[in-house]
Amino acid sequence: MTYEDAREGDRAEVRLWRGDVVELRVRGHIDYYAPSSQRAVLPWIALGCLILVGGAWALLSGRFSGLFAFPNFGLLFVAVGVGWLGSMALFGGHPAVWVFAIVWTGFAVFWTVGARRNG
Repeated sequence: MTYEDAREGDRAEVRLWRGDVVELRVRGHIDYYAPSSQRAVLPWIALGCLILVGGAWALLSGRFSGLFAFPNFGLLFVAVGVGWLGSMALFGGHPAVWVFAIVWTGFAVFWTVGARRNG
């Protein structure tokens, strides 16, 4: 959006962090960019979440067929929520996104626990 609104000769403000562009402001529009350090750590956060799911599944079931059973399926959503919250704890996030991530993770935990009780 910022690139589309920029005209030749417009003043642009660029914010750097350790040599990476993290913010661009042109004509009142702001775009944010993840620094290379954030892009480098996100795959490790995703791997950690998969390990979390595998460990929780092993504690709850231990059978490969049980990984995709209805009561354990919610663990995947819990892992996404935990990874999302962890990423925002490290790199920050908009308050509305924090609220959504907390609601997502809380619902996933509630659903998983409820499914295990009923299943």
